[in-house]
Amino acid sequence: MTKSLRARLFVGLTAVILLAGCIGGAFTYLWAFDEAIEMQDSTLIQIGSLLQNGSVRSDQSLGGVDADAEVDVTELGTAPHGSAEERLLWSLQDGLHVVSRIGQSARVLLRTRPDGSRFAVTQLTDVRDDIASSMAIRTLLPIAALIPCLLLVAALVVEGSLRPMVRLAGDLDLRSADDMIPLPLADTPSELHPFIASINGLLERMKLMMDQQRRFVADAAHELRTPITALSLQAEILDPADLPEQARERLGALKQGIRRTKHLLEQLLALAT
Repeated sequence: MTKSLRARLFVGLTAVILLAGCIGGAFTYLWAFDEAIEMQDSTLIQIGSLLQNGSVRSDQSLGGVDADAEVDVTELGTAPHGSAEERLLWSLQDGLHVVSRIGQSARVLLRTRPDGSRFAVTQLTDVRDDIASSMAIRTLLPIAALIPCLLLVAALVVEGSLRPMVRLAGDLDLRSADDMIPLPLADTPSELHPFIASINGLLERMKLMMDQQRRFVADAAHELRTPITALSLQAEILDPADLPEQARERLGALKQGIRRTKHLLEQLLALAT
């Protein structure tokens, strides 16, 4: 599992968006498919209403009906006749039915005219399903186009949400080593407040520890200044004395060591201030 919070948030949002898109797309497709089927049934009913008071010739086209819909009208006459399929259609009641036509499944509307003649308006199920699928897929195009936009928005939201954390890290990097001023809580997300409070507590403890160290160094330096000053005075007293050459060399080394020690004490005092 990735340790990046940004990546984890983006992957989580992407999964939610894709899952919601797939579920919503599936329901939308089924709804649009059913609506297209019902619309084609309505088309059959409208054609039946137009033909209720008149017949249609075999070579006559149905005005206003798309040729791709492959809607056929079969005149059944006033009594059963013709092929077995036509006689089967005659035996059915008026209304919508699913029957076998030319060896294929078809949706059929049966109607009876006032003169007793009957007719059937037929459309193959495969053609209906193809038309319904095409219409349903077109309804999915807005959802398919919306998903990349949502992913882009999710990426921007994640980036913007984590920007205060990056800015806070940058502010800490720009601080000097002895800057122990607490981090501000203003203009920061509430989710970062516990983290900032912990950092401020750590800064406070570090400040107390550094103050204790400064006081210890200052006290130690002050305590050492008195004996070092006394040693320096004793060395100065011995300076005019008549000493052997070897003792004079050792006195010079002692005075040099005292000077280095005094310089070190001054540096410690300056550090403690």
